[in-house]
Amino acid sequence: MLLVTLRYLAKGDFFSEVGDLHGVSRSSVCRCIQQVISAINRNLNNITFPTSLHDLAATKQKFHRVAGIPNVIGAVDGTLIPIQAPSENPQTYVCRKGYHAVNIQAVVDSSLRFTNVNAKWPGSTHDATVFDISSLKDHLASNKPGWLLGDSGYPLREYLITPKIPFDNEEEEVDIDEDPQNLYPEGNNQQCRQRIIAMF
Repeated sequence: MLLVTLRYLAKGDFFSEVGDLHGVSRSSVCRCIQQVISAINRNLNNITFPTSLHDLAATKQKFHRVAGIPNVIGAVDGTLIPIQAPSENPQTYVCRKGYHAVNIQAVVDSSLRFTNVNAKWPGSTHDATVFDISSLKDHLASNKPGWLLGDSGYPLREYLITPKIPFDNEEEEVDIDEDPQNLYPEGNNQQCRQRIIAMF
């Protein structure tokens, strides 16, 4: 059973081809794969988001040691996994890069181990949307256990820290020598204030 499943997962062959290789029927291949994957899922309970005070403290301490940023409980990002076009609503699976995909959101800890995975959204769904409708966002918003670090595809929230958007509008540039109090345009000042509020 294990060899049949490993062959299928490694090569993605048709059930009939895997069955011919191992001398079993197509329906037996299907049952083997289902049983092995179910056994793995039952026994491999290692994708868990830290919720206990002890686990949160340990996660924050490890992130601080690695990156020097306090109160961080994970890093979040989305990735596009290419797929064949589905028969129903294929256009919703076309991602911004022009191919059919599934948008998978993942959170990792400081050791790069997955602590949360959301793999149910079509490729056209923006990373921020996947996060906003996730149960993880609801958990973070109501419990405020710490911060996630995200890229610029995510909105700045009190539980989600994102990079500062660079100032690149030449028409709004300010001469620092003339007015040192106005170092950044209002949008960037707002971002800075939100980050300071989130840190305290």
